[in-house]
Amino acid sequence: MITIFCDGASKKNPGICGIGAVISQESKTICEISEMIGNNYTNNIAEYCSVLRALYEVVELNLHNSSKSISVVMDSELVIKQLKGEYKVKQEHLQILHKHILSFISKHNLQVSFIWVPREQNTITDNLANQGIEKKIQTSPFISNILNTIDLKTSNSAQLPSEKQKNNQNQNFQESSSNQLLIAEKVFFSKTSCLKFQISKRKEMYIHIGTVKQQNWEWIICKFSDVEIAEICSVILGKKEKCAFFHKNSHKGANSSTQIWCNSNEKGFSIKIQNHSKLLSIYEADVLYELMRRGIWEINAL
Repeated sequence: MITIFCDGASKKNPGICGIGAVISQESKTICEISEMIGNNYTNNIAEYCSVLRALYEVVELNLHNSSKSISVVMDSELVIKQLKGEYKVKQEHLQILHKHILSFISKHNLQVSFIWVPREQNTITDNLANQGIEKKIQTSPFISNILNTIDLKTSNSAQLPSEKQKNNQNQNFQESSSNQLLIAEKVFFSKTSCLKFQISKRKEMYIHIGTVKQQNWEWIICKFSDVEIAEICSVILGKKEKCAFFHKNSHKGANSSTQIWCNSNEKGFSIKIQNHSKLLSIYEADVLYELMRRGIWEINAL
């Protein structure tokens, strides 16, 4: 039996938030989690994140292979009853987190029960959540990417590439509406190059690469299938050294192709689209991998 005590904390509401959790197996403490998830989030978001982060840690430590029966214990009656299906989840940002938790449980075949306890029986994880805020211990990329999804999902300003960017690309994909909202976006930026990964609400995935040419930014954009993204994920994980794709362009009567190369080594992961390239550090590649997994899941979700 695995037991998880977890909690979230917020300095103001919304404000800077932290999460805390204690994971035990057969009454023996396996690990403690004490992290800050960011600013301008509510206490309810922090509490949901504490559940998801703890379940993620259980899988990362392979604890679920020895015991799939897990008890999640919290002092938040709202979160517990929503996860048990007794309360409806009305707020969109909580719906996203609620969906992530249930999907994660299903994906890993976990048997999870949710238990409410009074606050005085959950003080350790409350302290851990507050310590995460005070010590500014950054949470895992797994949680950060999900929170990025929430930020964009609830924002009316998040859009696909501008018309100017579209005109600068090789147009090797069908153009999406300029006001199409995104599900998620992540940008990896340096002084001379930038990589942007986007998942649209049309369940399409795009990679933009920008490089500085004669003091001006030049961009190229490609749309990728879930199969291609899965291959890129394999390269990031080191399961294969490299991969390449060739996208045919047939616009304006021209017959040409866009060439894409991806490879990984001890320095990190690099991707090149035509003459535009971007090198990501190992940490950045891990973040991109998690978001790409999210994109594959979105495309194949019913």
